[in-house]
Amino acid sequence: MMQFTVKPPSCNLPFKIKHKDALCFIGSCFSDTLSHYFLERKFSVLANPHGIIYNPVSIAKSISSISHQSQPDNSLIVENDSFYSSYDYHSSIQGNSQEELIANVEKINQSSRNWLQKTDVVFITLGTAWVQIFKKNKEVVANNLKQPADLFDQKLLTLSEINDSITSIHLAILDCNPKCKIVFTVSPVRHLRNGLIENNRSKARLLEAIHGACDTLKNVFYFPSYELVLDVLRDYRFFKKDMAHPNEQSTDYVWEYILENLVEPTDYEVIQRLYNLWLACQHRLMNPEGEHAQKFIQNQLAHVKDLENNFSYLNLKEERNYFENL
Repeated sequence: MMQFTVKPPSCNLPFKIKHKDALCFIGSCFSDTLSHYFLERKFSVLANPHGIIYNPVSIAKSISSISHQSQPDNSLIVENDSFYSSYDYHSSIQGNSQEELIANVEKINQSSRNWLQKTDVVFITLGTAWVQIFKKNKEVVANNLKQPADLFDQKLLTLSEINDSITSIHLAILDCNPKCKIVFTVSPVRHLRNGLIENNRSKARLLEAIHGACDTLKNVFYFPSYELVLDVLRDYRFFKKDMAHPNEQSTDYVWEYILENLVEPTDYEVIQRLYNLWLACQHRLMNPEGEHAQKFIQNQLAHVKDLENNFSYLNLKEERNYFENL
């Protein structure tokens, strides 16, 4: 029989993710997407403490500031629509004053460092090698905060610059936690605003730099998100209307690949049961006082109790409170 798709690439990482493991996701919007699949199944997750960041230089600055407990660079702080933000972070990281912004970042850095110190696996998703540079001080920025375009220059990072960023990421994480495993992936999201050719040049440099790091750095591994979407699925029906972002069917496929290749098989049962519980929490009851609704609620409370009895490390207080207060 003729074959019309290629087989998924192998992903023989020398470890399996356990449900008890602490995980961290840092990088592009696709990093957020992946983290949601783990969160829905009650994995312990820290996701993008400084918000979504796309380029490797800014990701390295973010992780280094967490590792070294650095304050924001004052020259990169800007007042934007009555809030203070920094070009180093996503616009969601803000304060009502410069002092409040700095205090907020310090809290984020402290809690994030505490998390990294116990993290088992960090996923780093690189989105693009194209960067914007703030003309005033020649610094690469994570976010232009919708400021005038003439304040910035744009450039494509060299392979050497990306290598340096990955090395910085590696050193900063292992400084917090020498046993932590670092899994890099390249986002399959196309950055079409740069153009197709420019997007492909960018992705190629990211891929080359990551594989070089896997060959030379301790505890560094690669996960093929990019290849799964762009080479295995390889069809616009797996993308949203913008033709750039993978749709839900596409990301479900990536999650299934993660489950089959990265996750400890003995944890499949608890993962599925917790996902069923999450789905139950999304259910909206039309008449909570009705007989059928009450039976549903009691079944879910019994489910919560059974999970906690069989998996003592779980904390399902939030789910229990939800059903008790319906």
